[in-house]
Amino acid sequence: MRVAVIEDTANHQQHQEVLHAFAKGCGGDITNSGNTKGYDCAVIFGSYKKERGRSAHQGKGKIIESGIPYVQLETQLIGRPIDTALHTEFRVGVNGFLWDDAKWGFEHIHTDRSKKVFERNGYDPELPWKTDGDYILVCMQKVGDASLRGADIFSWTEHTVKEIRQHTERQIIVGLIRCIGKKHNTQSANKRFVIISTCNGKKRMLRKKDSCQYKSNYKMHGVRSLTVQAQA
Repeated sequence: MRVAVIEDTANHQQHQEVLHAFAKGCGGDITNSGNTKGYDCAVIFGSYKKERGRSAHQGKGKIIESGIPYVQLETQLIGRPIDTALHTEFRVGVNGFLWDDAKWGFEHIHTDRSKKVFERNGYDPELPWKTDGDYILVCMQKVGDASLRGADIFSWTEHTVKEIRQHTERQIIVGLIRCIGKKHNTQSANKRFVIISTCNGKKRMLRKKDSCQYKSNYKMHGVRSLTVQAQA
């Protein structure tokens, strides 16, 4: 089997090094997204967002849309550090990277593999669900994350909180994360977003049409002030 490891699908040097290591391990050839003729499958790095204009996303798009079978490396889910985008463990899916649209080859792994992964990342998978406590924490996903598959995270959060409220009167706290990136900090974005202050003094953006709903209905986790500020 001829394996094409597509270097231009990685946008960081360390990710390219991961692809080179994968190529060495599987006996594949390092090449680019425009040179896959004659290969049986391809290996790409990272999630694919069709609307993104970066060359790495364009490279992944060529492979995925070509119909060639591909292996997709993505960030780990268990023990993933939040303070860096550089990781040493990865998901490895066939024709995808999300749990329900990829093949994972579970039939080819040792039955105790999951236990080993949990243990080396400091997790006890046998812990029971926590049913007590002062509040329920709802953690938001970042806007535009591939796992959302185009869903609006604000609408998801509102629906989730309303659904939880039907089952309990316990306090619900919504955990904010970064809402939009620097490239969205444009005049157009200024019309749709407001600034809020967080407990560590940093600023976060929240959509104007959602800010009133959040201010009136939810106590935000980690938010010192929900006063709407004029964006400079």
